Amino acid sequence: MATFDPPDSYLAELAGKINKAARVGRVTFLTRDGEHSVIFQHGGRRAVIALGGRPSDADITAMVEAVESWAGFRLDGSLYSTEVPPLPESGW
Repeated sequence: MATFDPPDSYLAELAGKINKAARVGRVTFLTRDGEHSVIFQHGGRRAVIALGGRPSDADITAMVEAVESWAGFRLDGSLYSTEVPPLPESGW
């Protein structure tokens, strides 16, 4: 059984900043054995994405865009779509 590290106050604060900025979707960070992941959530859907490193404030804009894209938010005139675009490659 996998164990997770105790919640990290910096990552919890970072998730709060991202969630406040995102128009749809939410993120939660988790760490297991020193590896960082993000959970994208929207309604009843959820996806866990492994990150290439520890996220920081520099990643806020990219994370907001990623969770909105994953949740189906569109900036091209239609706010929502039933077609969910593919997840962007993790560059964090």
